[in-house]
Amino acid sequence: MLRRITFFKSYYCSGCCTRFKSTFSKDPVSNPDGSSLPDSEKAIHPFRVAVEEQGSIVKRLIKEATTSSEELDKAVIKLKNKKQLLKAKLQELSSPIPQVNKVKLDDLIKQRFYYDQSFSIYGGVAGLYDFGPAGCAVKNHLLQDWRQFFVLTDGMLEVDCPVLTPEAPLRASGHVEKFTDYLISDSLTGESYRADHLIRQSLESLAKKKGKQSGEAKQALAGLGSLDGQGLQGLIDRFGITAPGTGNALTQPREFNLMFDTAAGADSRQQGGRHRLFLRPETAQGIFTNFRRLLDFNRGRLPMAVAQIGQSFRNEVQPRSGLLRLREFALAEIEHFYDPEDSRHPDFASVSELNLPLLSVEDQSAALTAPTWRQLGASVASGLVAHETLGYYLGRIFLFLTKRCGIDPRRLRFRQHPPCEMAHYAADCWDAECLLTDGCGRVDWIECVGCADRAAYDLSRHSEASGESLVAARTATGGTSRSFTPSVVEPSFGVGRLLSAILEHNYRQRPGRDEQRTCLSLPAWLAPYHCALLPMNGGSAEMRQLIRRLHRRLAVGENLAGLVDADSRGVSIGKRYARCDQLGVPFAVTVDYDSVAEVKAGALSELDSNLLSDWPADCRQPTVTLRERDSRQQVRVPIDRVPGLVKQLVEQRVTWSQVMDTEAVFQGQTGTKSNR
Repeated sequence: MLRRITFFKSYYCSGCCTRFKSTFSKDPVSNPDGSSLPDSEKAIHPFRVAVEEQGSIVKRLIKEATTSSEELDKAVIKLKNKKQLLKAKLQELSSPIPQVNKVKLDDLIKQRFYYDQSFSIYGGVAGLYDFGPAGCAVKNHLLQDWRQFFVLTDGMLEVDCPVLTPEAPLRASGHVEKFTDYLISDSLTGESYRADHLIRQSLESLAKKKGKQSGEAKQALAGLGSLDGQGLQGLIDRFGITAPGTGNALTQPREFNLMFDTAAGADSRQQGGRHRLFLRPETAQGIFTNFRRLLDFNRGRLPMAVAQIGQSFRNEVQPRSGLLRLREFALAEIEHFYDPEDSRHPDFASVSELNLPLLSVEDQSAALTAPTWRQLGASVASGLVAHETLGYYLGRIFLFLTKRCGIDPRRLRFRQHPPCEMAHYAADCWDAECLLTDGCGRVDWIECVGCADRAAYDLSRHSEASGESLVAARTATGGTSRSFTPSVVEPSFGVGRLLSAILEHNYRQRPGRDEQRTCLSLPAWLAPYHCALLPMNGGSAEMRQLIRRLHRRLAVGENLAGLVDADSRGVSIGKRYARCDQLGVPFAVTVDYDSVAEVKAGALSELDSNLLSDWPADCRQPTVTLRERDSRQQVRVPIDRVPGLVKQLVEQRVTWSQVMDTEAVFQGQTGTKSNR
């Protein structure tokens, strides 16, 4: 005992809390201008305090003569676990932006069937993807959380409009005439390309070379987004851009409408186009055309926010990069109507203190690509962000992406649209862009959420085209009434792009010997399954009964998704843990031989008829192991406490560190198949 105490003193206590202090002396991630991510030290403070407190407990136990060997062992194990959590948090915050192995990530996504190309047995169709069980579950959880975070929390209205849209409203909105990309083709092979994309790739290659053309290419890149067909042709001629692969000459840029059109009925092409239909390119138009009814439903009150989630369609010239550019995709959009003479937001104070990574028009003019962390309230006050309502949604989008979706703040920026990218009627536009990797390993900023002040353009156009009055009224203090067309702030979430960013930003490779093992460190509420249920070595009949009980109580009692992995092919428990880690399952319960040995004979058969009934008071509850994905630590918990505990962990009402404090740390089972 004396030798062991001496060992504990020298290894666990001396400097157990101080050896980490110099590791994180300042914020690890800084922008080029010297500003840093805020509150990084605050993020690790609870972990540091936990190590210090447990270290003090170990020191006290060593000094007390009455301390048993078993008691000291348990305290030391807890100290080691807390130090592992602190070390992991320090590595997470101090590590550079990770380089993602896109090939391995794509392999994982296909292997675990998150999503894959549609109709693949027939060769697949570009721009169409099927979501498998895991992808479908994460997408559903994401939309449920989006609805809770935005719609329910802010008391928004919600609508569900048809995908098929008549020509008249889309002509009024400008989509029929202006929802186009410029298309160019190889003059010999006929292969088509999106003009701005092909020109951008050529100019970026030239910009990397030395010489006069490099500077000219950089200049041309800056204004590329504002060019019409004639301007694009000018760049093709000026820089001698040819078709990739063949070097053939390119055709003149021509406009290509991105909407899919169809027909309703046999006489669909009647005069006036009343029977011509389009698959909607966005969900917003259904909200605008229902504005009058929605305002009446809302008792004429403004501001009024209306949300819609649904499928949209765009006939992309070159669908690419998985979910980033699709022909059919889900959108989650909000239209916030407000009085243009009063752009304040009642809840702006709740986000005004946030620091956001903003890339302003001025920053872009100076050729900067990295954002600057700016306080939101100060940005609105200075006029950088147009007004409080737009600022409120930027803050809420930031919180949703970083706190709920697990997006890495270091790989997120809000880019302001320069005048050449904005519509003439827009007041201010910002895109939430995530740093993502394409199939060739190139890293680029990809828009995942757009947030624009569209002014009163949409309602004015629909009012003019339909002859309906789409206005609101407000009574002043003196009793005079004022009618006006409301302005609109529109946050628009591309669900596929956001899902792609979530998977990449939460993709991990285990360090050290386990670097070949990959996992998805998804937030618990987003994971496809909240808890895996694993019987040891395929499972005996008694184990399977206990698993059935757990599964039913998770699903019915706590509304949690459980994944039963009863592999009967002799796959080890370690490999099944790794399989669950790749799926992103945050917790796993293992029913082993000790669990079965603890059950009183006959108790299971009595409970099998009602899996939701409480465990008999006169019978000892069997215990099971509960494992956490990221730390891989395990505790031993009575079986009927597991569903409630997992629910608390998923909802963040307790932390895993707290569970480690209150539950028995698992050190290995004592029973085996032969002596159970």
